[in-house]
Amino acid sequence: MSRRRTNPELLIRYLEWAIRAGAVSPLLGVLIAVRGLDLDLSVRGVVALVVWALGLIGLDWWARWGIGRLLGRAFTAAQRGQLVVASAVVVASAVAVSVITGAERWGLLAAALTALLWLSCVVMVMRLWQLAVIALATVGVAWAIVIAVLGPTQEAGYLAGIGVVLVPAVLGGWWLSGWQLRVLHELEEARDRAAGAAVSEERARISRDLHDVFGQTLAAIAVKSELAAELATRGRAEAAAAEMRGVHELADRAGTRVRAVVRGDNLVDLAGEIDGARALLAAAQIDCRVSIAPVSAPGDVLAWVLRESVTNILRHSQASSSTIELTTEDDRARLRVANDGAGVAAATDPLTGAGGLGGIASRVEAAGGQARIDHADGWFVVEAEVPIRTNTGSTRANTGSTRANTGSTTKQGAT
Repeated sequence: MSRRRTNPELLIRYLEWAIRAGAVSPLLGVLIAVRGLDLDLSVRGVVALVVWALGLIGLDWWARWGIGRLLGRAFTAAQRGQLVVASAVVVASAVAVSVITGAERWGLLAAALTALLWLSCVVMVMRLWQLAVIALATVGVAWAIVIAVLGPTQEAGYLAGIGVVLVPAVLGGWWLSGWQLRVLHELEEARDRAAGAAVSEERARISRDLHDVFGQTLAAIAVKSELAAELATRGRAEAAAAEMRGVHELADRAGTRVRAVVRGDNLVDLAGEIDGARALLAAAQIDCRVSIAPVSAPGDVLAWVLRESVTNILRHSQASSSTIELTTEDDRARLRVANDGAGVAAATDPLTGAGGLGGIASRVEAAGGQARIDHADGWFVVEAEVPIRTNTGSTRANTGSTRANTGSTTKQGAT
């Protein structure tokens, strides 16, 4: 099934055919005049009209050349050769019409109109100032030819006056049609580029969200599975089964999160992420100190920062201690997540890319904030600062600090 054309595409196609029809329209006008006025053309006149028709058909090739130039189409060597042949046909027909008609004025007018239409196909691709220069030069040449042929007569004055109006009107009309065609084509290309950019942006969003969502989900599954295996080896079957049920719940929620990512739904909130981070770090036997202040900020942005930071702690460190701090200062909310046991590789992870720390930077910058990372003395710190906004986001007004209970089991780094 063929693709349905859009309105701009149809308008471009209509303009193309209108320009091509303009090249042969004089012949149609003559035929209508002959029939309407009951003019009796001689055999010589009919032959002249046929020759003129061949020249106008040659002009159609020049009209197509102008359309191709305006739309940025490439011409092959064969097409350029056809254009040369068309030029020869146009010149030959103009000369032949003038010779065949002899003293009849309409033959000279037909040749002049052919030359004017040919010039119109050329100026169609030029700039406006070039059009003005060519139009003035054409009017001057037409005056000189008319006066040279007819002399300073009243008829010459009529023809010169007609030329003053006809030449700029024809050339300007063709140039305006070409300009409209070019503008429509550029708008259509811009729309296609915008659609492509929107698709690319949506793909990048889905990729980033999937990375941020499932990075922590997979890290949590790894931690819980490892804990369940260790509990099973110690003979604590019920505790191990409970951990595996937690793994099953995480996997079950993953499908829901996939659909939410595709729809673009908000998947996180700051209060829930703080509780989840505390519980997840506790399960990984990482001491977690939490200190939060009541703020009204883009909670979803800070929640994404917290989620990715906790995922990095679980996957890329051998942490035994971490802190989560949420403070306000000068109408800005600041989230600080720090952990020890940071490897050397963590220091080289830049704030670039579609996911990970790059995802943190892009989300924070989109909210009008700044993100920073620091790595010193074995501690890795992620800080995000965003403007405080009224009725945006959600935080839980818990102050002070809580300490997660730690067991005697050492956490093994997840990869």
